[in-house]
Amino acid sequence: MRTRFLWFFLFLVILTVPAAAETRVLLIACRDFVTMPELGDSVSGNLELLQATFRQADVKSEHIRIEDGTISDTDRLGQAISEAFSEAADGDLSIFYICTHGIDRTDRMPPHLLLSDGSAEAVLEADTLFRFFSDIRGEVLVMIDSCHSGALIGRGVNEPKPFPLSRHLHVLTSSLGSESAWYYGHQRLSSGAVSYFANAVCTGLGLYGALSADANGDEEVSLGELSQYVRRSMASSTCQVASYNAAQLLLPRCRESDRSRPVYGFTCGSQLISSNNTDFTFSFNVRRDTRIEYRLTPYSEGHWDWANPIVIPDSETGLTGPGGKTRTLSIAPDNRARDGYLIFQIFAYESDGRPQLCAERLLAIQAEADPRDLSFEVTGASLNSAYGLPILLTVPMPSIFRISVYDKEGTEIRRLYYGELTRPSRDNVQVLTWDLRDENGNPVPPGPYTLDIMAVLSGQRVRTSALVTVSPSVSITLSYDN
Repeated sequence: MRTRFLWFFLFLVILTVPAAAETRVLLIACRDFVTMPELGDSVSGNLELLQATFRQADVKSEHIRIEDGTISDTDRLGQAISEAFSEAADGDLSIFYICTHGIDRTDRMPPHLLLSDGSAEAVLEADTLFRFFSDIRGEVLVMIDSCHSGALIGRGVNEPKPFPLSRHLHVLTSSLGSESAWYYGHQRLSSGAVSYFANAVCTGLGLYGALSADANGDEEVSLGELSQYVRRSMASSTCQVASYNAAQLLLPRCRESDRSRPVYGFTCGSQLISSNNTDFTFSFNVRRDTRIEYRLTPYSEGHWDWANPIVIPDSETGLTGPGGKTRTLSIAPDNRARDGYLIFQIFAYESDGRPQLCAERLLAIQAEADPRDLSFEVTGASLNSAYGLPILLTVPMPSIFRISVYDKEGTEIRRLYYGELTRPSRDNVQVLTWDLRDENGNPVPPGPYTLDIMAVLSGQRVRTSALVTVSPSVSITLSYDN
């Protein structure tokens, strides 16, 4: 009788144990555009890379769906989303990724994406895209890899259009609304080219061995950590995130690593080059004999000069042997005499000549100037907490900056940006965002807050502050002093 009772008790316990949370993934590529053929087959490489990442993260194969060049209208897109995520339950995570062309605002239409299957095309606006996820249970992460993708969440556009951000919907984009997104290619790798965004996401989630996006060392990656890593490691455009709780949303991370990439574990020192800091020092590990080269792509006349990079081989003999490596690039004085930006990249070449992008960073070169001639300007707008506070920070020369948030008692509640480089931008305006949360991801209560801003200008630290008042209705007023 006692044994029977124990079995009955065990049966009840099994019934009450919640089912393990599931992750489902839908990867979409649009290509063979009739009106904009430049993308071609290159986007397929993004799907292959992301699929490998999620498989290494123990996402079940039957839960990873791919639509490669098969969707050309919104009805078919909605059907694909429903098929992929209709069985999602509370506690599950649904990940949607789309790489396609993104179009900035035109005279007739707001910012939008294009859908294509090679024979037909359709326009996809933000409202339509996000509405497809309104009835999906659990958490939903939407990753948009396209030019101007930040415009779909109001980032980097002059008149942001509200979008339906529910508490279970999180959005990660590859660029600001004012920026293009980029792929790396090669004459022998046209069908396997990968976007810088996809490469950074997969590297951050641990595809190549190091869990690069794990900022706090807990062996997990949150959406907040991933967005910060992608923003800092991706040089050609600025990753954006919109979420109510990016710090709490944990993403699938690789349990096994792909050891096919010969270079891994990249770290670097200061990325600001000036008369006080003339060198860029970096380290990495090499798994096997490999031909390695560095590329420096300058920013010239408002665009990245991809056609004329500076190419530097790591070894004059052709191959670099296994082990840990530390290198230093010295910037010549004539280059330090003027402000500017460079994209630094490490490429490793396989025996068949195919390149793999192994690391990239943005470098800023700061010329000499009198800091007293420089000024900051911080402006904001009234938006609700779903969108956060837009901060337009004007810095008239390349710099490293920090923004901290203090409450009325003078306690630092959030280190918003720390050791960040400014980026090439129109009128030297940096488009930044405070999500109105503290360091733990909790919404801040109504009241006054101070944004403390510091930047390094000509070897000196220049500081200013801005007062932000968050009212009970979450409207925002902003004043600043220099």
